[in-house]
Amino acid sequence: MKRIVLAICLLILTVILVLFTSCGGDDNSNTPPPASGEFIEVTLDSNPILDFSQNILAQDNPLPQSSGFSNIFTIESNNGASSTFYFSSTPSNQTPFVVNVPSTETISGSVSNRLRIDGIDIDDAQPNNLTITYSAFGANTGDAMTLNISGTIFEVGSTSSSTLNVDLDILRD
Repeated sequence: MKRIVLAICLLILTVILVLFTSCGGDDNSNTPPPASGEFIEVTLDSNPILDFSQNILAQDNPLPQSSGFSNIFTIESNNGASSTFYFSSTPSNQTPFVVNVPSTETISGSVSNRLRIDGIDIDDAQPNNLTITYSAFGANTGDAMTLNISGTIFEVGSTSSSTLNVDLDILRD
């Protein structure tokens, strides 16, 4: 009788040990954690301005044939309070529009034709200087797009520059 109890105890202990030490098919340590969601975060002089993490559209938009280009890529968001964020590529004949990553691009002087942020009135007559760093720029719907826009801007009515930083972690529509 003691042998049967001992055998049952060993069997139960073995089952418990196997259950707690085995890995399931979804336990792959090389798989990154799931994305926490899309976001566009804007700071000016290290102060948060607005969060544009709602209603994000990142897509190619066709241009009229008379423009000489086939499309322009835009990222737009409305934060739910009627404030909007807008960023665009330069017009392109590449469809879908893609950027080789990693890469950087500089926008100087007049920037509002490429970047508009409600709450920040950028003065295009001033020597604005922004660097766009592309870390991910997927070509297909649902692909990750990660970029940063940073540099100095002048706001309308201001004689001193401000430091702008925009972090975008979004999915292509």
